[in-house]
Amino acid sequence: MIERMPLVREHDLVIARQKAREIAGMLGFDRQDQARIATAVSEIARNAIRYAHDGSIAYEVEGEHAPQILLVRIADRGPGIANLDEILEGRYKSTTGMGIGLVGA
Repeated sequence: MIERMPLVREHDLVIARQKAREIAGMLGFDRQDQARIATAVSEIARNAIRYAHDGSIAYEVEGEHAPQILLVRIADRGPGIANLDEILEGRYKSTTGMGIGLVGA
């Protein structure tokens, strides 16, 4: 594991996003992929903070030599997502946003 940190406050989201971009850069991901990884981390971490009010994020790397795999594990103890299938199939319309955060991530 490279790093583990809590996801509790909005500021934790900023740090998680920056850390994702930084680690992706160290692993040789180009700028566009770094931005994609940071955005995906941001979307999922935001949900953990917003809906569970408590969570954590861990960054891990699998493999000793390139190409390596970046694993980002975001966990929380929230109530879960009642209509997850509908969301992942892109059929959900959110009342607080566009409803594409999880699908995009």
